[in-house]
Parts: sequence; structure tokens; C-alpha cells
Amino acid sequence: MLDRMTTVYSTFDTEEEARRIGEDLVANNLAACVNIFPQMISIYRWQNEFHNGNEVAMIAKTTKENVADVMKEIRRLHTADTPAIFELPVGMTDNDFLEFVNTNTK
Repeated sequence: MLDRMTTVYSTFDTEEEARRIGEDLVANNLAACVNIFPQMISIYRWQNEFHNGNEVAMIAKTTKENVADVMKEIRRLHTADTPAIFELPVGMTDNDFLEFVNTNTK
């Protein structure tokens, strides 16, 4: 179904890790495309400690049917104990792009 597109968002410590995992997702037809945003600043509290540093964000364009598999694969390959991985639902989308996503995912 062409109206089932969604995205999965995750963050990484390094661009290399994001790139490695993004390439895996596309190579295995779990995502049609990934966007990697280097040099993001993250401010958060983890285990009662304040953190302020650089991270890399990735958005994987996929189908609703693949979300669980995308999240599972990111988790499997991610170096963090508790990585940020969550779905970002997509609203109205161009039909040609929906077809691209559908064609390039399993």
C-alpha cells in the first residue's frame, strides 16, 4: 500500500556508526533511504548525570510494515546500551516518493 510510509529516527555517537547502520538498512531493503545529520548537539540527563555534547541523527524512510525490523536491526548494530530509536509518523506525501519507498523496501 502506497499510504503506509513512515520514518524511524535514531541517534549515534559517531557519523561512522550512523553511516554503517544506514547502509545496512538500505542494503537489506529495510529502508528506501536514510538521511544522516552530523554535528547535532544533544543535551540530556542520563543516570543522574548531565550531558551536553555532539551526536549524529539518522532518519530512515521505510514502510509501516518494516518499522519493527528497522528498529530491531538498529538495536542489534548500535553500540549504545539504550539507543534512541523511535518512529516518526509521516503525513501527506508525494505519490511518486511513496512509490520509491515502496519499491525499495521489502
